[in-house]
Amino acid sequence: LLIFPMTSYAAESGDDVLHYALLIGDSYTAKLEGRGLEEKFNLNIIAYPGITSKGLKERLQTYSEEQQPSKVIVLCGINDLILSENEAVSVDGEATLLKEIQERYNVPVYVQLLFPITELLTIAKPNLSNEKIAEYNKQLTELCYQNGYFMIDTRDQFIGEDGYLKHTEDGLHIEDQDQYIRNIVYTVAEHEREIRRMIRD
Repeated sequence: LLIFPMTSYAAESGDDVLHYALLIGDSYTAKLEGRGLEEKFNLNIIAYPGITSKGLKERLQTYSEEQQPSKVIVLCGINDLILSENEAVSVDGEATLLKEIQERYNVPVYVQLLFPITELLTIAKPNLSNEKIAEYNKQLTELCYQNGYFMIDTRDQFIGEDGYLKHTEDGLHIEDQDQYIRNIVYTVAEHEREIRRMIRD
């Protein structure tokens, strides 16, 4: 934990954990654009619907920063699964992206677990299933543990008792963006409170 600049935590207060953050991702993150987050928290969003981890890495390399972020929050990988020609699940693409992020910014990196899908969507997208998503999340969690990224689960209120996605119209994307934003704030704040506790101890 101490490899990260301690100043990144010093300015945090209350629920203001999104101040000067950089959000990176695919359509899940893109849906957060235009909701006033950029102005309210002075944050930036780099997100493209349908993009893979490899595509995000390429876009990031050409991105000109407006400011040094306080932290980076990432959600991607679902399109890696959808577009993969291999049956085996791999997080190699996201691993390369996260390494690029860490080397570029040297700030805390928060990585979100993938959301499940609905049962009906597995028919429309044969490469995608909740079993594959669970395996991806398992590998991603191990990747974060090995490299010092912070794994966060922002899926609260979005998974039914049957394990399938709820609050969705298309089986893939969530519709309640306000709840999603609250989940991001809560999970990041919980991590940062724990970090401050560890520093004090």
